[in-house]
Amino acid sequence: MLVIMADGHDDPLELSARRDRFTCEGFSYSIADDGKSGFVVLLPQWRPLMVSGSSLGYVRIRVINSEGKLVGSMTCSGDSRVTWSTAAMG
Repeated sequence: MLVIMADGHDDPLELSARRDRFTCEGFSYSIADDGKSGFVVLLPQWRPLMVSGSSLGYVRIRVINSEGKLVGSMTCSGDSRVTWSTAAMG
């Protein structure tokens, strides 16, 4: 079982933060060709979570395994670029 922690903002001025928590068995991810948005899709529910600079999306999504270790994260930087990073093994 995986835990997904999604951080976002409740308003466009980023004055109010929100954190949502989801669980799933697996996930997939993709980043748009222009690098301005990305999705983490929770499986088997097929629930998409968007990362973007807009107030509709999350600014960071972290995937954590059942041992509490970070598997990977998708982040939107200050210049609205979305990146995926995988935790180093070891």
